[in-house]
Amino acid sequence: MEFHRLMPASIQYPTLVAGRPAPTVIWLIDGTPAPQYVGEKTDTHVVVNKLDITHVKRSHLNTTFKCRASNTKLVSPQEKSVRLEMNLKPTLVLIQSKPATLSSERYVSLSCVAEGSRPPAQLTWFKDNRKFKRGKVCIIFISIYLTPSDT
Repeated sequence: MEFHRLMPASIQYPTLVAGRPAPTVIWLIDGTPAPQYVGEKTDTHVVVNKLDITHVKRSHLNTTFKCRASNTKLVSPQEKSVRLEMNLKPTLVLIQSKPATLSSERYVSLSCVAEGSRPPAQLTWFKDNRKFKRGKVCIIFISIYLTPSDT
């Protein structure tokens, strides 16, 4: 299961676990026990548990949150996982290769760079607060650096 969030936000993952005897529930964040959860019993065999992450950061992207419930050492624990996906705004937007002066009736080449967004940013050019319309020449380049793990 995947959850999509737009930063900044808080995350609350509620769980409801039943069993006899009453189960013990723990949360793991990327395999490490999470201290930020609250559990309460609603009756003798049901546990309501909630993981609460109050400040979501970029570093939480693709984090796996796992709920583990067990009520005896005779049976393996039951687990459910979610992976956090986020929409991220660009960390950098920059116009490169700006000429010192602009002259009428001459072509000029401008490039805009947007980094760090997820999904990739959609770039739009404006002149005098008006969007360039179709028919104007606009080329968007992409530069990528591949590592062995990308191939």
